[in-house]
Amino acid sequence: RIYSPKKYEARTQKLLSNPLFLPIFEEVSAHPKQTLRELKLIFPQKDFMKTLEEMIQLGILSRWEKRYSAKLKLMDDLSDIFPNDVESSFDICTLSNGEDLKSWVQYFQTQNFEMEQILLVKKGSLLDDALQGLVFPTQLKVEKNHLIFNTLLSFRSSVSTPASYFLKLQGGKTFNDVERQVYEQIGDVDENYAYAEFAKILLRFENEQSCINLPPSIFLESLELFGWVDRSSGKSMRKIPFFTSFEMPSKLGARNLATWLAASRAYAKFEKTTQRNTILVLEI
Repeated sequence: RIYSPKKYEARTQKLLSNPLFLPIFEEVSAHPKQTLRELKLIFPQKDFMKTLEEMIQLGILSRWEKRYSAKLKLMDDLSDIFPNDVESSFDICTLSNGEDLKSWVQYFQTQNFEMEQILLVKKGSLLDDALQGLVFPTQLKVEKNHLIFNTLLSFRSSVSTPASYFLKLQGGKTFNDVERQVYEQIGDVDENYAYAEFAKILLRFENEQSCINLPPSIFLESLELFGWVDRSSGKSMRKIPFFTSFEMPSKLGARNLATWLAASRAYAKFEKTTQRNTILVLEI
């Protein structure tokens, strides 16, 4: 499996699907400093040169004095990246109280770290399992009313959100039960339009936890399916954290990939308890 910075994501995924990629990497890793002539004898395929050049450009292979070697290694152990004491290096005490929303927002702000290099990881290994738990922030701003939807997504998140819905919709991925019910309501509606409609509804709750006389709509139904609004008591209740921009704490910042892993593990425990992974921020 390849983990890469966002700017290389499309290229690395395309490379991963190339049948020449893995054989070339394994050959050059096992027998470094081969010449191009030697490699062409092993790989006579017409796409060989194009694949080789792409691997060099992405920093997976190196070329020095017309000889080729692997620049990266196939990793499978946590110690390849993370120090043994990484868990204790991240303060997760602010996450211990599931009702402390300010602390939760503060944790949310740690997610400004971005992977800087490509990692080649053995699928199914301990390291792969850890990386699959990393949390990635997404943000969508509705310009008309300055409402920002901040969502934390991970490969393992069990909480359905508009962010996960549209991500799967655009990627043609399989919906879970909640998302299938949402699809029956709004289908393949334009994402920005849907968020604008969600914002209109949610802004009715800006200063109140509950709201009466919300007109029925497919977007209100969808918010109820996502668990953001509850109408079981006869009136609409907001179930999602809402803050104004001046209430947001200062950014903490994940310093490196190891800290990001520890933060993601702490967040996974918190999400399981609270069933929350989105906050609303109103810019003022």
